[in-house]
Amino acid sequence: MNTNNVVSAPAAANLTGKEYSVVKMTATGIDLAASTDIAVIIGTLLRAQVYQEDGVYVGKSVAVFRLHAGVHYVVIGASTAAVAAGATLALDAANPGRLVPSATAPVAIAWDSFTAYNGAIVRAVFT
Repeated sequence: MNTNNVVSAPAAANLTGKEYSVVKMTATGIDLAASTDIAVIIGTLLRAQVYQEDGVYVGKSVAVFRLHAGVHYVVIGASTAAVAAGATLALDAANPGRLVPSATAPVAIAWDSFTAYNGAIVRAVFT
């Protein structure tokens, strides 16, 4: 049994540059979580694949920080809201792997106050 908070698994797609995105487990490996994937999110991507000369990324190992393992860094999607610490965050329907402030279908809670912008990296705890 693996009791580590960071685990590695094969990627289902090219996840290069997607660090801190919310991810899910699929039959073929780790992929970005869409807004409809609440039941299958497993954590946040810590380390994606390095650049591959041959362009093959599927099946290459990535590191995932497990869902309920502590405070995560997450990427904010399409929002410019002022967010208070303790506010709820939900998966962004327009940007897979990213979160937006929302009380509808929340998956995380903001750890700090921040002003959101697309691509902001903030701290959150998953519910």
